[in-house]
Amino acid sequence: MDLFLIGRLAGYVTVFFMVLAFLNFAFKFAHKKWKETMRKKESFYTAYRKAMTFFVKNHKRFGALTIAALVVHFIIQFQNFGFVASGALAAFILILQGFLGGYLSKVGGKNRLVLNVHRFIAVVLLVAVLNHVL
Repeated sequence: MDLFLIGRLAGYVTVFFMVLAFLNFAFKFAHKKWKETMRKKESFYTAYRKAMTFFVKNHKRFGALTIAALVVHFIIQFQNFGFVASGALAAFILILQGFLGGYLSKVGGKNRLVLNVHRFIAVVLLVAVLNHVL
């Protein structure tokens, strides 16, 4: 396997872990919005809560793996293609997202402003990654 394919694969892995990290918010949002409706289907709700617990519990891990995959992707792709502005922008936003997440982890998520910025940056990051890939 050549470096080009490894670099591309690292990009896919980065997006994969990023999506897993995003699912934390998606599960919590759905739970908050449709909790009572979901409770009516007990077996579904039990499975849903187990899945939600998995994603909430591993959110920090998925974020860290996203950044680790980004570093591998960046190193290999920079060697192959040099500086790519759209990738650098997406990487900067992802690293900013990581710093915000790390800060929230230290303060226990109690800073609502930083939490809302962290959520907003996730949307901005998605747009930046789509711009980079497409």
